[in-house]
Amino acid sequence: MNATMYIVLSTEDKQIYEDVCNKLNSFYSPLSISPYRPYPRMKDAMEFYVTFSIKQDDLSSLLNKLSNSFDEGEYGDEWECYGITSKVFHKDVYYIHIDVFD
Repeated sequence: MNATMYIVLSTEDKQIYEDVCNKLNSFYSPLSISPYRPYPRMKDAMEFYVTFSIKQDDLSSLLNKLSNSFDEGEYGDEWECYGITSKVFHKDVYYIHIDVFD
């Protein structure tokens, strides 16, 4: 399966972005991580995308490493969580959305 992950960070600190990317790579690889850009809906925030291929068996393990609580989409092919309501893998992660497709 192929997957895309969209992440919003509650900071514009480049070092935090690099820390988050390193942590993501420690959870699963290979990942293709886009450069960050300012997130226009929130002051002092940034957003970026991650794309990767993953086996179904590895997906639940990755989700558990990213957050303790994801809301699953109606068809079981998307997940999202907010850092303010879930325990996520980094304190500056504000939002995560993951889509998987064949």
